Amino acid sequence: MYLTTPRLQRTTSWHQPLFRLGLATGLIATACYVAVTALFYDLFKPVNRSLSLLAAFFSLVGCAILAFASLFRIAPLVVLGGGQYLSVFKVEQLRALASLFLELYGQGVNICFVFFGVYCLLIGYLIFRSAFLPRILGVLMVFAGLGWLTFLSPPLAHYLSPYIQVLGVLAEGSLMLWLLVMGVNVAKWEEKAKVLRVSGV
Repeated sequence: MYLTTPRLQRTTSWHQPLFRLGLATGLIATACYVAVTALFYDLFKPVNRSLSLLAAFFSLVGCAILAFASLFRIAPLVVLGGGQYLSVFKVEQLRALASLFLELYGQGVNICFVFFGVYCLLIGYLIFRSAFLPRILGVLMVFAGLGWLTFLSPPLAHYLSPYIQVLGVLAEGSLMLWLLVMGVNVAKWEEKAKVLRVSGV
């Protein structure tokens, strides 16, 4: 690096691979969530096509916000990367700028959680009305959605964070586990799909 002390240079070089790994993992998870959104749209379309489409919209917007926010997450690597053009800045200024980018990333995550909260609420309602999945899964998803919506007030979300995360893991984990192990009631799903095809809605 051109602008950092040897100690800061060594520390940054040690943590950079882990930082990049975290960024890559987050982007892969976001891409997987896009795929899950598409699958869930198709799964719950027979219950209510409009609500299923609306849920997919909120999820995709949340994913887009999270992907865009990742630019702020990688920006500190550019700022602290020692580019020659950065020599006009002092070390303290670069550190402050890197911290600012990370703060903006955090704000982006808060915003995307609000969209995911609405998504969970809608999916919970669709599950509750589906008849081909246990209603308790829908109730859990609704509560998880309400938890994510607390990010409308970041201080409140920070205070409730341990409970929100536990509820989110319980709800979404239970749904994923049920779908992987038990699946859906195929006969009832096909019955609803048939009604959808006949009605043409």
